[in-house]
Amino acid sequence: MALKDNIVWYWKADTNGSFPDSVGSNNGTINGATYTASGKINWAYSFDWTNDKITINTSFPSEWWISFWFTADVFGTGWYASTNTNNNTLLNDTTAGYLWISSGLSWEISVNLYDTEFKITTITSLSVDTWYHLVATWDTSNYYVYLNGSLEWSWVFSGLSALSDWVVIGSTYENNRYWDWNFDEFGIFDSLLSQTDVTNLYNGWAGNQYPFIEGNPIFFGANF
Repeated sequence: MALKDNIVWYWKADTNGSFPDSVGSNNGTINGATYTASGKINWAYSFDWTNDKITINTSFPSEWWISFWFTADVFGTGWYASTNTNNNTLLNDTTAGYLWISSGLSWEISVNLYDTEFKITTITSLSVDTWYHLVATWDTSNYYVYLNGSLEWSWVFSGLSALSDWVVIGSTYENNRYWDWNFDEFGIFDSLLSQTDVTNLYNGWAGNQYPFIEGNPIFFGANF
């Protein structure tokens, strides 16, 4: 598929003081996050793990995948602990759960879906102050997570309905856990992804911003 044919919403994070949707009009609301020149492509938003977040009112497609870039100043070291040291939030939806990255005895991505937690304990080791591209997708039966263009893990999960309500970037919707990171280039798509799609978005670590340039790799103005 062509990436632009299946994009539903896309937030470039290139506008100071607002979080506009580049595809439609589903704009996000900024609460404390700081506009920064240190983006993966152009600008980004920075979160301080105290009270920063961005909320987006939305309802996910029945089959979906999300794509974004992130870099962290610090990673947590445990699960279900205090706000400022653990369970650092990537993003969450109020209906279906959370997507986390943390470090403990091993690096983990944890996805909580209706009180069922899946931990990926073989994730590539991550470093602070380094940009990573993450893609997650669900096809009504299987959940997949890609990191920097490669599949990290997949599992069968059929109990998840279409996500709804809103997406919160950088915080749980209860506002009791936060993330210390920079966040850039957030897209939500409405179809099953292919490895080619993921590769095109990752684009040899350069990234690929909406309205997208098809082909791989194509290098253009990204912050390395």
